Amino acid sequence: MGWLVAMIAATAVSAWGMYQTTRRNNALIRYQKRIAYQQAALREEQAKAALRSGQSVALQKASEAQKVVGAQRAAFGASGVSVGAGTAGLAEAGTRAVGRQNAYLAHREAALRAWGYRTGAANAQARAKFLSYQISSPWLSAAGTFAQGAASAAQSYQFSKFFNK
Repeated sequence: MGWLVAMIAATAVSAWGMYQTTRRNNALIRYQKRIAYQQAALREEQAKAALRSGQSVALQKASEAQKVVGAQRAAFGASGVSVGAGTAGLAEAGTRAVGRQNAYLAHREAALRAWGYRTGAANAQARAKFLSYQISSPWLSAAGTFAQGAASAAQSYQFSKFFNK
């Protein structure tokens, strides 16, 4: 019967070990989850910064185009050419179109960068959510280990009764 007591004691030690292991694993998972949420927040801030940067670059491109139009008008006016009509008007319209195109491209590039950052944020949030499902109860883990060990001890005891008749 001493073997049965030793088996139950070993089961209790294993259950305690499982409890401690599960607690440590849960702490690690919680840490990884916090990191994932921080990464998601960082990616979202990067997306906002990309959009602000794109807006700034677009305004800069529009301003540059406006300066070129002003320089063109001054040059045409100094030459005695009618500023708003004919070739001068076409040149001005072309410069404005290029300015609008450059501003659009700056917006578009910023939007694509922001989309990439937001995709990274969504992935990080999904990882954090997935990690939430990985957390388990240390008491249930210990109880399962103890129940398995107790069942094994009971089976061994039944076999010993059967063979010791």
